[in-house]
Amino acid sequence: LLFNPIVVTRAAREVIYPSLTLLTLAGAAGLFLSATSHRRAAAWATLCGLALGALWLTREEGIWVVPAVGSLLAATVVRAAIAHGRTRRFGEAACLAALPVALLGASVAAVSLVNLRVYGVFTVRESSSDPFLTAYGALVRILPPVAIPRVPASREMMLRAYAHSP
Repeated sequence: LLFNPIVVTRAAREVIYPSLTLLTLAGAAGLFLSATSHRRAAAWATLCGLALGALWLTREEGIWVVPAVGSLLAATVVRAAIAHGRTRRFGEAACLAALPVALLGASVAAVSLVNLRVYGVFTVRESSSDPFLTAYGALVRILPPVAIPRVPASREMMLRAYAHSP
């Protein structure tokens, strides 16, 4: 990843997706593989949760990583159950597997709370909030005289909307 040419040629969020994905999956795999050391397992779970939170916040379609991470976290709990039965170690493994999910929830909640305080909307991104989707839907329903490929709302359409909007 260090020698990836896109890293030095573009300043865009797409550049960090591969790194965040690898960190997330490495954290989940590290948690699965470090069953003997709880300190090491906690570090892997924390890495997984922080990277998952960053990935979720920077990539709108972050849901695609859930099956892989969820499978590794579930496998961690199942492995502990098989190895230790329903003992204290099983409970610790379940808590460690829940840590990345808790960190994801905390990061999403933190960003949403900042957006609520600053902008008055409890959301991670405006493109998924109801007011934005409603306004966007109203704009793209205006029929243009000449359709421009890949331009959902042309300048002319916007001017027509402004004439009828308070």
